Amino acid sequence: MNLAEHLPALQVALPLLTAPLVILLRTGFLAWLSALLASLCSLGLAVLLVAAVLEGGTQHYAIGGWEPPFGIALRVDGLSALVLLLITGASSLALAGGRGSLRLDIDNRRAPMFYGAWLIAMAGLCGIAVTGDAFNVFVFMEISSLATYILIAAGRDRRALSAVFKYLVIGTIGATFYLIGVGFIYMMTGTLNFADMALRLEGTIDTRPIVIAAGFVTIGLALKAAVFPLHIWLPGPIPTRPTRSRYSLPPVPPRSPSMSCCASISRYFTAIYWDIRSCSAPLSFHWPSRAFCWPRRLPCSRPT
Repeated sequence: MNLAEHLPALQVALPLLTAPLVILLRTGFLAWLSALLASLCSLGLAVLLVAAVLEGGTQHYAIGGWEPPFGIALRVDGLSALVLLLITGASSLALAGGRGSLRLDIDNRRAPMFYGAWLIAMAGLCGIAVTGDAFNVFVFMEISSLATYILIAAGRDRRALSAVFKYLVIGTIGATFYLIGVGFIYMMTGTLNFADMALRLEGTIDTRPIVIAAGFVTIGLALKAAVFPLHIWLPGPIPTRPTRSRYSLPPVPPRSPSMSCCASISRYFTAIYWDIRSCSAPLSFHWPSRAFCWPRRLPCSRPT
């Protein structure tokens, strides 16, 4: 068996399978060490995937040997490989440098659950970047969202509970919009695979359901990624989370997660009517949302 062929699947499976083992550990130090090792291994897999993409182009992986459109496919191109590097690199750096601050923010008995949720969130974000299936983007978004609810609420700040409730409501609205858009596209194409979808959309680009689907998908992903001006939920979660988790795995969107959403957007709208340059626009709108959410700009967001 050639291990290199399974790199796209391992990128998601490694942190996802390690998370339950981390939760079973009894001490915070062992949980942190296990999470750090899993994150570093994921970073190593991302580096190998980047090398594979540079050498052989886009990497394809059919789960269970079932080729699309009948099976679920993973696809790693240049953008996806870059996103994987950012996600796993940010996670590794935050875990390595944030042990002290996280120990102050998280009780030792709850630390294994926190680090387990950290790995699940990272697995979900990596899944968004590598999946070649429209519905699985939704699945991985919700996996990472459920884990980040725990990351937000894990701190000692009392505002964390209200912040996580706001994020849950807005995130659910965004996911619903995205799923409605996927439903419209499936109604017109009969497939959820991105590559197959691109072929079947050629004759239906100007139809009203596809235009409506483009709007639903864009708004849904923009809400999830806190793209300006749809970032109203972001000021609460950022200052109330444990310190180091702010800089690596913000609630599904900002920084590297927002690029995961851009990767998903590009797969849709290069098939519909956008080119890759317009797909980078949401990333530029993301930075103003971060500026508006900076604690010095929002006095109500300062930790007390």
